[in-house]
Amino acid sequence: EIRMCSFSQPWEHCPNCRQPYTDKDLERRLADAFVESTEDFPDSHYVRFLSRFNRAYLLLNQDDLEGALDEFSYLLDVVKSNDAGLSLNGKRMYDHDAQDYLMFTFELRINNNLGSIYEEKNEFPKALEYFNACMSQVDDSFTSHVSSQEQRGHTEDCIRRVKFKMETVDDGSAELTWKVEAARRHLEREIRLTRGDKVDNERRIFDCKMELAIHLMNDSQFLESLKLFKEGADHFQRVLGPEHQCTITAKTLLARTKAMYLQQLKET
Repeated sequence: EIRMCSFSQPWEHCPNCRQPYTDKDLERRLADAFVESTEDFPDSHYVRFLSRFNRAYLLLNQDDLEGALDEFSYLLDVVKSNDAGLSLNGKRMYDHDAQDYLMFTFELRINNNLGSIYEEKNEFPKALEYFNACMSQVDDSFTSHVSSQEQRGHTEDCIRRVKFKMETVDDGSAELTWKVEAARRHLEREIRLTRGDKVDNERRIFDCKMELAIHLMNDSQFLESLKLFKEGADHFQRVLGPEHQCTITAKTLLARTKAMYLQQLKET
Protein backbone atom coordinates (compact mmCIF):
# COMPACT_ATOMS: atom_id res chain seq x y z
CA GLU A 1 0.00 0.00 0.00
CA ILE A 2 1.32 3.46 -0.94
CA ARG A 3 0.74 6.21 1.61
CA MET A 4 -0.21 9.00 -0.76
CA CYS A 5 -0.82 11.57 1.99
CA SER A 6 2.92 11.96 2.59
CA PHE A 7 3.78 12.31 -1.11
CA SER A 8 6.97 10.39 -0.30
CA GLN A 9 9.18 8.58 -2.77
CA PRO A 10 8.47 4.90 -2.03
CA TRP A 11 11.32 3.68 -4.23
CA GLU A 12 13.99 5.13 -1.92
CA HIS A 13 13.65 2.70 1.02
CA CYS A 14 12.47 -0.82 1.62
CA PRO A 15 9.02 -0.55 3.30
CA ASN A 16 9.93 -3.36 5.72
CA CYS A 17 13.53 -2.78 6.86
CA ARG A 18 13.69 0.93 5.83
CA GLN A 19 17.14 0.43 4.33
CA PRO A 20 17.83 2.56 1.23
CA TYR A 21 17.83 0.82 -2.11
CA THR A 22 21.16 0.82 -3.94
CA ASP A 23 20.10 -0.82 -7.20
CA LYS A 24 19.42 1.95 -9.74
CA ASP A 25 17.40 -0.34 -12.00
CA LEU A 26 15.22 -1.33 -9.06
CA GLU A 27 14.72 2.34 -8.13
CA ARG A 28 13.67 3.10 -11.70
CA ARG A 29 11.21 0.19 -11.85
CA LEU A 30 9.67 1.19 -8.53
CA ALA A 31 9.37 4.82 -9.63
CA ASP A 32 7.71 3.75 -12.88
CA ALA A 33 5.32 1.48 -10.98
CA PHE A 34 4.48 4.34 -8.61
CA VAL A 35 3.64 6.64 -11.52
CA GLU A 36 1.53 3.93 -13.16
CA SER A 37 -0.35 3.30 -9.91
CA THR A 38 -1.51 6.92 -9.76
CA GLU A 39 -3.25 6.63 -13.13
CA ASP A 40 -6.08 4.75 -11.43
CA PHE A 41 -6.64 7.39 -8.76
CA PRO A 42 -9.92 9.25 -9.44
CA ASP A 43 -9.65 13.05 -9.41
CA SER A 44 -6.14 13.04 -7.95
CA HIS A 45 -4.31 15.12 -10.53
CA TYR A 46 -1.92 16.54 -7.95
CA VAL A 47 -0.77 13.07 -6.84
CA ARG A 48 -0.07 12.09 -10.44
CA PHE A 49 1.79 15.34 -11.01
CA LEU A 50 3.97 14.80 -7.92
CA SER A 51 4.74 11.22 -8.90
CA ARG A 52 6.05 12.45 -12.28
CA PHE A 53 7.89 15.32 -10.59
CA ASN A 54 9.65 12.93 -8.21
CA ARG A 55 10.53 10.56 -11.05
CA ALA A 56 12.07 13.46 -12.97
CA TYR A 57 14.40 14.14 -10.03
CA LEU A 58 15.27 10.45 -9.79
CA LEU A 59 16.28 10.41 -13.47
CA LEU A 60 18.33 13.57 -12.96
CA ASN A 61 20.10 12.13 -9.92
CA GLN A 62 20.89 9.00 -11.92
CA ASP A 63 22.47 11.18 -14.66
CA ASP A 64 19.83 10.15 -17.19
CA LEU A 65 19.79 13.60 -18.78
CA GLU A 66 17.58 12.65 -21.72
CA GLY A 67 15.01 10.95 -19.51
CA ALA A 68 14.99 13.86 -17.07
CA LEU A 69 14.74 16.32 -19.96
CA ASP A 70 11.64 14.58 -21.34
CA GLU A 71 10.01 14.37 -17.92
CA PHE A 72 10.66 17.98 -16.89
CA SER A 73 9.53 19.23 -20.32
CA TYR A 74 6.26 17.35 -19.90
CA LEU A 75 5.80 18.77 -16.39
CA LEU A 76 6.45 22.31 -17.62
CA ASP A 77 3.68 21.91 -20.20
CA VAL A 78 1.35 20.67 -17.45
CA VAL A 79 2.10 23.62 -15.18
CA LYS A 80 1.70 26.17 -17.96
CA SER A 81 -1.66 24.71 -18.92
CA ASN A 82 -2.65 24.58 -15.24
CA ASP A 83 -3.62 20.93 -15.59
CA ALA A 84 -1.87 19.90 -12.39
CA GLY A 85 -5.33 20.37 -10.93
CA LEU A 86 -4.26 20.55 -7.30
CA SER A 87 -7.19 18.37 -6.41
CA LEU A 88 -7.09 15.32 -4.21
CA ASN A 89 -10.03 12.91 -4.33
CA GLY A 90 -12.11 15.58 -6.03
CA LYS A 91 -11.53 18.23 -3.35
CA ARG A 92 -9.66 21.48 -3.88
CA MET A 93 -6.50 21.46 -1.77
CA TYR A 94 -5.56 25.16 -1.70
CA ASP A 95 -7.14 28.57 -2.11
CA HIS A 96 -6.49 30.54 -5.30
CA ASP A 97 -3.46 32.52 -4.07
CA ALA A 98 -1.79 29.46 -2.56
CA GLN A 99 -2.40 27.49 -5.76
CA ASP A 100 -0.85 30.24 -7.87
CA TYR A 101 2.21 30.40 -5.63
CA LEU A 102 2.64 26.62 -5.63
CA MET A 103 2.45 26.50 -9.43
CA PHE A 104 4.93 29.39 -9.56
CA THR A 105 7.32 27.38 -7.37
CA PHE A 106 6.98 24.25 -9.50
CA GLU A 107 7.55 26.21 -12.71
CA LEU A 108 10.62 27.91 -11.25
CA ARG A 109 12.18 24.62 -10.19
CA ILE A 110 11.37 22.97 -13.52
CA ASN A 111 12.84 25.84 -15.54
CA ASN A 112 15.96 25.77 -13.38
CA ASN A 113 16.41 22.03 -13.87
CA LEU A 114 15.86 22.26 -17.62
CA GLY A 115 18.46 25.02 -17.79
CA SER A 116 20.93 22.89 -15.83
CA ILE A 117 20.32 19.86 -18.06
CA TYR A 118 20.91 21.82 -21.26
CA GLU A 119 24.02 23.37 -19.71
CA GLU A 120 25.31 19.89 -18.88
CA LYS A 121 24.65 18.91 -22.52
CA ASN A 122 26.62 22.01 -23.64
CA GLU A 123 23.52 23.37 -25.39
CA PHE A 124 24.08 26.84 -23.99
CA PRO A 125 21.46 28.86 -25.94
CA LYS A 126 18.73 26.51 -24.69
CA ALA A 127 20.13 26.66 -21.16
CA LEU A 128 20.09 30.45 -21.31
CA GLU A 129 16.48 30.38 -22.48
CA TYR A 130 15.33 28.50 -19.38
CA PHE A 131 17.50 30.46 -16.93
CA ASN A 132 16.13 33.69 -18.42
CA ALA A 133 12.63 32.28 -17.85
CA CYS A 134 13.59 31.78 -14.19
CA MET A 135 14.72 35.40 -13.99
CA SER A 136 11.45 36.61 -15.50
CA GLN A 137 9.56 34.64 -12.87
CA VAL A 138 11.66 36.09 -10.05
CA ASP A 139 11.13 39.61 -11.41
CA ASP A 140 7.38 39.04 -11.26
CA SER A 141 7.44 37.57 -7.75
CA PHE A 142 7.94 38.91 -4.25
CA THR A 143 11.25 40.62 -4.96
CA SER A 144 11.50 42.23 -1.53
CA HIS A 145 11.52 38.85 0.20
CA VAL A 146 14.94 37.48 1.21
CA SER A 147 14.27 34.09 -0.43
CA SER A 148 13.44 35.87 -3.70
CA GLN A 149 16.66 37.86 -3.44
CA GLU A 150 18.60 34.64 -2.93
CA GLN A 151 16.82 33.06 -5.91
CA ARG A 152 17.67 36.11 -7.99
CA GLY A 153 21.32 35.80 -6.99
CA HIS A 154 21.36 32.10 -7.87
CA THR A 155 19.70 32.71 -11.24
CA GLU A 156 22.04 35.59 -12.06
CA ASP A 157 24.98 33.27 -11.35
CA CYS A 158 23.53 30.64 -13.69
CA ILE A 159 23.05 33.18 -16.50
CA ARG A 160 26.57 34.60 -16.06
CA ARG A 161 28.07 31.12 -16.00
CA VAL A 162 26.33 30.03 -19.21
CA LYS A 163 27.23 33.28 -21.01
CA PHE A 164 30.82 32.83 -19.84
CA LYS A 165 30.90 29.32 -21.29
CA MET A 166 29.37 30.53 -24.56
CA GLU A 167 32.06 33.17 -24.97
CA THR A 168 35.06 31.13 -23.81
CA VAL A 169 37.08 28.48 -25.56
CA ASP A 170 37.53 26.24 -22.56
CA ASP A 171 41.14 25.04 -22.21
CA GLY A 172 40.43 23.61 -18.76
CA SER A 173 41.04 26.84 -16.88
CA ALA A 174 37.78 28.59 -17.74
CA GLU A 175 35.75 26.53 -15.26
CA LEU A 176 38.25 27.25 -12.48
CA THR A 177 38.12 30.98 -13.19
CA TRP A 178 34.34 30.92 -13.20
CA LYS A 179 34.20 29.09 -9.86
CA VAL A 180 36.43 31.77 -8.31
CA GLU A 181 34.17 34.56 -9.51
CA ALA A 182 31.01 32.71 -8.45
CA ALA A 183 32.45 32.10 -4.97
CA ARG A 184 33.44 35.77 -4.72
CA ARG A 185 29.89 36.86 -5.57
CA HIS A 186 28.52 34.32 -3.10
CA LEU A 187 30.64 35.87 -0.34
CA GLU A 188 29.58 39.40 -1.27
CA ARG A 189 25.93 38.35 -1.32
CA GLU A 190 26.22 36.60 2.06
CA ILE A 191 27.75 39.70 3.64
CA ARG A 192 24.96 41.81 2.17
CA LEU A 193 22.05 39.54 3.11
CA THR A 194 22.98 37.95 6.44
CA ARG A 195 20.70 38.68 9.35
CA GLY A 196 20.48 37.51 12.96
CA ASP A 197 23.07 37.21 15.68
CA LYS A 198 26.70 38.12 15.08
CA VAL A 199 28.17 34.65 15.71
CA ASP A 200 25.85 32.99 13.19
CA ASN A 201 26.63 35.68 10.61
CA GLU A 202 30.37 35.31 11.11
CA ARG A 203 30.22 31.54 10.66
CA ARG A 204 28.36 31.76 7.35
CA ILE A 205 30.66 34.50 6.08
CA PHE A 206 33.81 32.57 7.00
CA ASP A 207 32.39 29.43 5.37
CA CYS A 208 32.04 31.49 2.18
CA LYS A 209 35.59 32.80 2.59
CA MET A 210 36.92 29.25 2.85
CA GLU A 211 34.95 28.27 -0.26
CA LEU A 212 36.52 31.20 -2.14
CA ALA A 213 39.99 30.35 -0.81
CA ILE A 214 39.72 26.75 -2.07
CA HIS A 215 38.73 27.87 -5.57
CA LEU A 216 41.54 30.45 -5.58
CA MET A 217 44.01 27.72 -4.59
CA ASN A 218 42.74 25.44 -7.38
CA ASP A 219 43.16 28.33 -9.83
CA SER A 220 46.75 28.91 -8.62
CA GLN A 221 45.89 32.32 -7.16
CA PHE A 222 47.94 31.53 -4.08
CA LEU A 223 48.53 34.92 -2.46
CA GLU A 224 44.86 35.78 -1.97
CA SER A 225 44.13 32.17 -1.04
CA LEU A 226 46.84 32.25 1.66
CA LYS A 227 45.39 35.43 3.12
CA LEU A 228 41.90 33.94 3.37
CA PHE A 229 43.07 30.60 4.80
CA LYS A 230 45.14 32.43 7.45
CA GLU A 231 42.16 34.62 8.31
CA GLY A 232 39.91 31.55 8.54
CA ALA A 233 42.37 29.53 10.63
CA ASP A 234 42.77 32.38 13.13
CA HIS A 235 39.01 32.94 13.31
CA PHE A 236 38.10 29.27 13.80
CA GLN A 237 40.81 28.78 16.42
CA ARG A 238 39.60 31.80 18.37
CA VAL A 239 35.88 30.97 18.15
CA LEU A 240 35.79 27.16 17.98
CA GLY A 241 39.12 26.17 19.52
CA PRO A 242 42.28 24.51 18.16
CA GLU A 243 40.82 20.98 18.19
CA HIS A 244 37.75 21.78 16.10
CA GLN A 245 37.64 20.22 12.63
CA CYS A 246 37.13 23.62 10.96
CA THR A 247 40.34 24.91 12.57
CA ILE A 248 42.30 21.79 11.62
CA THR A 249 41.02 21.89 8.03
CA ALA A 250 41.81 25.59 7.60
CA LYS A 251 45.36 25.08 8.94
CA THR A 252 45.89 22.05 6.71
CA LEU A 253 44.77 23.97 3.61
CA LEU A 254 46.94 26.91 4.65
CA ALA A 255 50.02 24.68 4.85
CA ARG A 256 49.21 22.99 1.54
CA THR A 257 48.74 26.33 -0.21
CA LYS A 258 52.05 27.61 1.18
CA ALA A 259 53.81 24.55 -0.23
CA MET A 260 52.17 25.01 -3.64
CA TYR A 261 53.07 28.70 -3.67
CA LEU A 262 56.73 27.98 -2.84
CA GLN A 263 56.83 25.35 -5.59
CA GLN A 264 55.41 27.89 -8.03
CA LEU A 265 58.13 30.39 -7.07
CA LYS A 266 60.84 27.79 -7.65
CA GLU A 267 59.52 26.96 -11.10
CA THR A 268 59.43 30.62 -12.15
